[in-house]
Amino acid sequence: MNLFRSLLLLLAFVVWLPLTTVAADLNAIGRWAESAAKGDSAALASLRHEAERHDPESQYRLGVLIFEGQVVRRNFVQAADLFRRAADKGHAAAHNALGHMLQHGLGIDRDEAQAAQWYERAARLDNADAQNNFAWLLQEGRGRQRDFDQAVTWYKKASASGHVTAPYQLGLLYETGIAGAKDRVQALSWYRVAAERGEPMAQYKLGAALITGDSAVRDPDKGAAWLEKSAAQGNPLAKSMLATLLVKRGGKPSPDARILGLATDAAKRGVPAAQRLLGTIYEQGLAAEKDPAAAIRWYREAATRGDIDAQLPLAKLLDLGPKSVQDPVEAALWYGKASAAGGTEADLWLGLLYQEGRGIARDEQQAFRHYQKAVEGGSVEALYRIAVLYDEGRGVARDTRRARDAYAAAADKGHAGAREFLERLLKPAERENDPFSPIKFGRF
Repeated sequence: MNLFRSLLLLLAFVVWLPLTTVAADLNAIGRWAESAAKGDSAALASLRHEAERHDPESQYRLGVLIFEGQVVRRNFVQAADLFRRAADKGHAAAHNALGHMLQHGLGIDRDEAQAAQWYERAARLDNADAQNNFAWLLQEGRGRQRDFDQAVTWYKKASASGHVTAPYQLGLLYETGIAGAKDRVQALSWYRVAAERGEPMAQYKLGAALITGDSAVRDPDKGAAWLEKSAAQGNPLAKSMLATLLVKRGGKPSPDARILGLATDAAKRGVPAAQRLLGTIYEQGLAAEKDPAAAIRWYREAATRGDIDAQLPLAKLLDLGPKSVQDPVEAALWYGKASAAGGTEADLWLGLLYQEGRGIARDEQQAFRHYQKAVEGGSVEALYRIAVLYDEGRGVARDTRRARDAYAAAADKGHAGAREFLERLLKPAERENDPFSPIKFGRF
């Protein structure tokens, strides 16, 4: 079991990289800690006495207590010294602990090369945590030259010893192809090993694969069960995906108040997908009352964190939402970002802002260019707008043939305005009464 599991989990959410860990005989140390916490100072005194008598196991246990700072005052310098003394006597877990202190510069000068040496010594003494930690340094080229083959070898040794995180790391290597060719089957196999050992990120990855993967592996019910296990351990990524899954299963509106709790917790912990989901929930009233201001706040959080899918709904709410929340200037900003990210629907709305001069300087040439991009994305409304600009010669040279073609194409795609225009255009009475009517394109 790892002493730094909570910190490991936090980092894994962000970068998928393991934090090296100090292993301990937690059952034995826990008994000392429990006795000391109950006021049994004799237990702690006995541990200190044995450590002073150069017993490596006692030195290691006391070092862990001082490192954690739960029973005695935390002191990294003292902890590092005790770990070194125990390591000098061949204590495998102390080797690993000293490697951790050296790697992170805790109570001792940071030295990753020295850390790698201590990890390797402990790894060769069959310490599973050290095997995992040494593998990570080899994977990242920290303290040693990068060597993916050796990293895989040591991860497998750690996994064979029952290590929780090592098989998850192997899954990442196979999924990403960092150490060679991508191998989805191998990745899922290792994720399953780690998930069954209780690794929350592996449970999340396995659950996500079973929900969104191809037909060969898809099993949404089992996937949801793994997400539940991961979420129960506090994994915000699992909570976010689980909330999304519950919304889809619940229909509109979904009455499940649990959705709001899952999404809110994940959103507050910085998961953009959960922040975007909360925006949708508050905008549409899926699991809460409609609240446009709250929707904008969460969409903005997600968009600011780089969530491209949150940019367009944020812009549209700022542009087309209730007057109390409208802000065409900010809407233009987010439409622009969505357009730059390849969101062609944003180009329609950005074109309208340019054409109308709302929130941005009026520029019909820019409007025309954005309409063209929107048409490439399949927007019928943008096609109609282009027809109007060609017909009226605004933002582009007047071209009646292109206007006619664009109107016809928009009408064929079901645009009511374009169809109505063509129907009026083709009425003989209107043509005879006023051949230069502005409702017709061109002069003929």
